[in-house]
Amino acid sequence: MMATRRMTELEPGDVLGERFRIERFLGKGGMATVLAATDLETGRRVALKVMRSMYSGDETLLERFRREAEVLRKINHHAVVGVEDAGQLPGGNFFIALELLEGETLKRFISREIRVPLPLLVPVIEGLSGALTAAHDAGVVHRDIKPSNIFLPAGPEKSLSQRDSASLVKLVDFGVAKIAGAAKLTITGGSVGTFKYMSPEQLRGAGDVDHRADVYALGVVAYEALSGVHPFASDKMRVEVVQMILNGNYPRLRKSRPELPKSIELVVAKAMHHERGLRYQTVEVFSRDFTRAATEFLSRPTHPAPADGETPLMHSARPTVPAKTPPETPPPSELPASALQRPPTLLGWLVAAVVIAAAVAATLSAI
Repeated sequence: MMATRRMTELEPGDVLGERFRIERFLGKGGMATVLAATDLETGRRVALKVMRSMYSGDETLLERFRREAEVLRKINHHAVVGVEDAGQLPGGNFFIALELLEGETLKRFISREIRVPLPLLVPVIEGLSGALTAAHDAGVVHRDIKPSNIFLPAGPEKSLSQRDSASLVKLVDFGVAKIAGAAKLTITGGSVGTFKYMSPEQLRGAGDVDHRADVYALGVVAYEALSGVHPFASDKMRVEVVQMILNGNYPRLRKSRPELPKSIELVVAKAMHHERGLRYQTVEVFSRDFTRAATEFLSRPTHPAPADGETPLMHSARPTVPAKTPPETPPPSELPASALQRPPTLLGWLVAAVVIAAAVAATLSAI
């Protein structure tokens, strides 16, 4: 009887599949429900990810679900959420028992604090770099790096004092990860990833998307965390935003954070380069350069004193976002040619339109 009930209808104390005692509902994704539970076989508390029964007959989605557990076992890194077990419960539900994390996502932190203090962002980027390097070395590309998939288990208050702690950050949700050598799966009606964090090559539906897509997305996350605004935040039509992403056309980081040094702006711009051959080629090098630029800036004897009513760099502050102003193109003396924005072209509009049409109508390679 328990297997026939909706996951969201389960109450604390209910036992699912004769094994997991439910504590509380945590969330719901595209094809699974996540519950906090206790594994009665091991006594451990877990985040129980259960595939919704309506998708259990779809072999493609089922294989994707199974592969997430396989991916997590392959990586086994302290900054990647751990997997306890996976399989099928007696009632028929497919599940993955994950490490139960307490804290909040980077998305929630940004929504509350607007910006991430630089002393906190440095170890977060370092931790994510370690997680992604381990994934890439294992032949895995995450393909969905975004603030909601980045977890701060210790909470923001403790993170500043735990710079070297292995528990500072956790990368989660490898549900759309690409595994080298694995058979391809397909999805109908869209590309793989989250629109505004997808690299240009992902948006184009390229069949050879590699680890540099994760470098790009991590650069977008760094930009958003520092500025408080997504680089491609816009009220324009989706096709126009696609063109902005394809051409690397976004406001300079220092337009919203003028107190930051050019060195940090250049590092983030290189990570976000729309041409992957001119991007950082590994997350490790990006993290190294970001840490170096940030450390040099934070180690200066003094920072410019904030004006009355302003918030120092060490803390978050609500950004000033110009309303409907076009992105400012920096002069060559400030940014290298590889980081300059491209003006819109007729060809660019056509390419963007084709990308949108393909994302809606085509069946793209997912893994």
